[in-house]
Amino acid sequence: MDKQEMKILHEKIDKGVKIAVAKALDRHRRLGESIAIWRDGEVVILPPEEIPVVDIEVLEALTPPAPLAQDLARGEDSGA
Repeated sequence: MDKQEMKILHEKIDKGVKIAVAKALDRHRRLGESIAIWRDGEVVILPPEEIPVVDIEVLEALTPPAPLAQDLARGEDSGA
């Protein structure tokens, strides 16, 4: 795997993790479940009403899909 393919893979993984976290936060908030976070060097329990709202659709739109390796090989960039 060359550096460009590795960069594409990292971008896809990063986007997937961000979206998964946003969905998990949304689920906890909707179900009334608290979450634990790390703040100022200690664990803090956030009740559902304090869990920040993340618009998953906006997050997905702000992170364009990375081009596929075969697109790069053809000189195309589907990500921007």
